[in-house]
Amino acid sequence: MALPEELAELAERVSNAGRWGAEDQRGTLNLIDHAAVLRGGGAVRRGEAFSLAIPFDADGPQTGGIPGRINPERTMTMVNVAFTGDPSDFTTSDDVVSMGVQAGTHWDALSHAGYGGLLYNNTPDSVVTQAGAARLGIEHMGAVATRGLLVDVARLHGVDHFEDAHPVTADDLERCVSAAGIDVMAATF
Repeated sequence: MALPEELAELAERVSNAGRWGAEDQRGTLNLIDHAAVLRGGGAVRRGEAFSLAIPFDADGPQTGGIPGRINPERTMTMVNVAFTGDPSDFTTSDDVVSMGVQAGTHWDALSHAGYGGLLYNNTPDSVVTQAGAARLGIEHMGAVATRGLLVDVARLHGVDHFEDAHPVTADDLERCVSAAGIDVMAATF
């Protein structure tokens, strides 16, 4: 499917192809340098930790909307096995989990999506095969520590959560940040 002309123009205008050299495999993560990490640490105000986890089990998070994406399936491969044959000795249990990796909030590798036969940095999409990604894989991401903004768009709309496929717009994000009194330009990285 061809991109509408205005989206093709936007993609060309915001492209980072070549910005960090022809061999780059990290993209805008290059902006998170040592100084950005220090700014992130300096931005801590309350020191509260909280989970962003969602249930990740046989009942979720997949809804069945995308074929092939399954919820985690756990199989016990060993239960209280005594390798010596004597149950009074050391025993162990083990299990295996099978699941679709597109199962919840996650980082996508730069090899995840492309257009016109190209991935990030004008890399041919042929680098992705059944064996995985020969370039632009998630292993190039590295550790990430920086400032971030967590906004509650559902609260902005007066609900606890949205139903599946509810769009979050740029206006929603701007309204959340504005309501929090945050200067977006000063808050980047």
